Amino acid sequence: MNKNNNNTASSSSSLATKEPIIINVFDDPDSIEIKICDQGGGIPRDKLNKIWSYHYTTTDSKTSENSVELLNSTQKETIISGLGFGLPLCKLYILFNHGEFELINHEGFGVDVIIRLPKGINYSNFNSPTTPDIYNRNYY
Repeated sequence: MNKNNNNTASSSSSLATKEPIIINVFDDPDSIEIKICDQGGGIPRDKLNKIWSYHYTTTDSKTSENSVELLNSTQKETIISGLGFGLPLCKLYILFNHGEFELINHEGFGVDVIIRLPKGINYSNFNSPTTPDIYNRNYY
């Protein structure tokens, strides 16, 4: 099964983009692969090694402050960005579930993210997050 979805944010949204975000999903007997491509300009090379650090953000401080205010508000529509948790947590959850996370940066153009998740993982013998296998994996 191969699905290709082109999603473009609406122009009325505060997160509107001029270029589409392309999402491809590939399904084979052993795994599912999700490829997400954007044309948002990529990540500057000098900041690339910092993106896996919690609380690190490339979002301007005003946007980041607004995100924290929205988290504490009772508004129905909450936009959370710039808090520095998204990428590190996504990667951690994927690796925790025996998957692979690959980020390909095209500085000045955009970013491709490839997520591979295996099918048929048996968690019946999994005791807790402190299982030694989790600590021995290289997450970064």
